Amino acid sequence: QPWTLSSPDQFLPEPPPAYDSEQLAAEMEELRNFEQTPFTNSRAFYWEYGGGSRFNNQNWNNIAGRLILQARWDDNAPRSAQTYALLNIAAYDAQVACFHAKYTYWAIRPFQYDPEYTPVVPTPNHPSYPAAHSCHTTAMAAVLADLFPLEADVLLAEAEEAGESRIWGGIHFRSDIVAGEALGFDVANLVLEQGTPR
Repeated sequence: QPWTLSSPDQFLPEPPPAYDSEQLAAEMEELRNFEQTPFTNSRAFYWEYGGGSRFNNQNWNNIAGRLILQARWDDNAPRSAQTYALLNIAAYDAQVACFHAKYTYWAIRPFQYDPEYTPVVPTPNHPSYPAAHSCHTTAMAAVLADLFPLEADVLLAEAEEAGESRIWGGIHFRSDIVAGEALGFDVANLVLEQGTPR
């Protein structure tokens, strides 16, 4: 049951590339040809085990807390509460929309496309399209970027890295990331439109 979405499929992305399409073949080739480095591996593991997955909400709420203190809103309880509310409503609705899309399309993962391909991080046990990290982190980063515009570039770059880390980790196709980012921005804009006095 979403907070702001009219229905879980309000921002349903277009269908993913067909498993036998030239586009998906090219996206698989991107993964096979990606040159892993200690940096990309470390960031893939960070976004899987440190700042992402089950720690994603904690990570972005910690960032929000830091931004609230920097903005000297710590003595403004209504504004601080609104920040946390918008952030977490966006996170929740992005996940609702994302997983509705995942189980609408049931898209395969890279290791299913090519059984000889070995990802860097373990592949989650749910469909590939769209990428949940991109949905979730983009929605949360976009909300904070709107509320703290001086930090917008840094916040959005962090969300972009979270999405790229799923390529670096070998568990998503490029189209998964693109669709997830678009969905995340759509949800964030809706949450901000409904929940922020203008």
